[in-house]
Amino acid sequence: MAVIAWCLAFRSPHQIPKMVLYVVVVDFVLLSIVVATINWFISNRFMSGGSGASNGSVAGGVSRASSAPSSFLVKQHVEWLYAFDVHCNSFFPAFLILHVLQFLLLPLILHTPSFVSTVISNLIFLLAFSYYHYITCLGFMALPFLSGAHSFLLPIPILAAAFFISLLFQFNLSLWFLSFYFPAPIA
Repeated sequence: MAVIAWCLAFRSPHQIPKMVLYVVVVDFVLLSIVVATINWFISNRFMSGGSGASNGSVAGGVSRASSAPSSFLVKQHVEWLYAFDVHCNSFFPAFLILHVLQFLLLPLILHTPSFVSTVISNLIFLLAFSYYHYITCLGFMALPFLSGAHSFLLPIPILAAAFFISLLFQFNLSLWFLSFYFPAPIA
């Protein structure tokens, strides 16, 4: 529905099938596979810490008795589908912010390109990507055998710095993305 609304708003109804296919296949499916794989790799490689069998503890940090057999401990790891689920849970609010809220604010963003429209536009992107990283962090923090899941919050200060730099150069992200999706001149 969001893609249809965007195509109709920019007088491109003939692009609806192509845009729906592109947004679903590229923007969601392929991007989700790549991001989930990266998050899965990072969490298993750098955050699992060798896990249960090697550090003498079980999930939740409770120490086991030294006389208990260690054959019942299993090395914990993040499954790829869990990383994909975390990504999908994080993607949905970002999608709502970028595709629905931004669509509703288009008159403010496109009416007269100005510093205020650039602030609104780039603030929408900062909010969406920061919220994405926050929910991703929460998703991985739910796993008791991971340590350092707060590292998923590290991009937020970088995003904030990029926000201020984009304001210095008056680089409007909405206009840039619109020129990518709708290459015809914006009326």
